[in-house]
Amino acid sequence: SSDFPTIANYSRKNHVNFVSALSPSTQGIEHNPYFTLLQPSLETHCDAVEEFLHKKHGNINPVLLYRSRVTVDSVAYAHIVSNNTFQYRQLLCDTIPSREQLMPLLHKDSKNVFVMPILSDKYAESILSNLYKWFPDYDFEVWGMPSWDNMASLKKADAYPNVVVYFTSPFYFDHTTASGRVVADAYKAKYGSRADNMVFRGYETMMWYAYLLKKYGNIFNTQLWDNGG
Repeated sequence: SSDFPTIANYSRKNHVNFVSALSPSTQGIEHNPYFTLLQPSLETHCDAVEEFLHKKHGNINPVLLYRSRVTVDSVAYAHIVSNNTFQYRQLLCDTIPSREQLMPLLHKDSKNVFVMPILSDKYAESILSNLYKWFPDYDFEVWGMPSWDNMASLKKADAYPNVVVYFTSPFYFDHTTASGRVVADAYKAKYGSRADNMVFRGYETMMWYAYLLKKYGNIFNTQLWDNGG
């Protein structure tokens, strides 16, 4: 994503559409009609987390675990605290927090609500694992980032019996529909494995934008309403 400004400037100068299909980062690009962010921005994800959290619990004081050494995490953290939605109890997690660091933030007799603007699913997974391992008698509710969709442990039932995990996701694919089965069956026949969400995202994106390109040419950015393909 650090290359986005260079590519976006080139696209605007040459009137060629640039579609960012995977990253939720805008890299500060504004007022560029030739730059399309297919995912909601990272800031939009953070707003959604806080909105649903407030709707579910009202005015509480969640624990905020954040990192300052990773640029994308810093962006998410800065946006969350600037909203002033909650008075967070904050803990810097540039290294995995110890049991002793976490303990003063917890309440044994009530739900412990955590917000973790940490994009690395593996790093976040280590923290979740420690919450379950170190505090099995505590009740946790953890709100994370869209990248957590890749977290292997969350694909297993009862991975963390005392931890409920929520994260945002802008995509939903029903593999059981007729069109879903066609894609899944074709992928399995060709590659011998099950199609995951990235397969469906790639297929959908390529079909949609190839349709727009074929129908309207390079400058299709005013026709994004047309999903006939």
